[in-house]
Amino acid sequence: MGLLTKDEIIKQMTTQLELTQEESELYLLLVGRGSMTIPEISRSLSISQGDMEEAARALLRKGLIIEHPGTARSYSALHPRMALSNVFKTFEADMMTKIRQKRAVADRLAAALIPIFEERKDA
Repeated sequence: MGLLTKDEIIKQMTTQLELTQEESELYLLLVGRGSMTIPEISRSLSISQGDMEEAARALLRKGLIIEHPGTARSYSALHPRMALSNVFKTFEADMMTKIRQKRAVADRLAAALIPIFEERKDA
């Protein structure tokens, strides 16, 4: 499999990893450029600083970037292997929560349906 183009990477990040367009573009920019401030990011991507601040907060929560505090806060990408592992772990935890919730619903439904079934059988 050959290398992916920038557009293919962004498309896969948005469709498969469920990142927004801005989050995907921001992460890709930081992977290639290193540490940048919000104004620098905003100029590079031609996206408002407000939208970039929102995207940066989301990527921080998702474990894809880190923040460097200081007079001019800057952000840098985590190594892709670690960042994408963080995304997968979050996805996996969410799926396990959904599976447990569905199991609990199935157990409650079974408890409600078994007496109805047993009553029919006895009649």
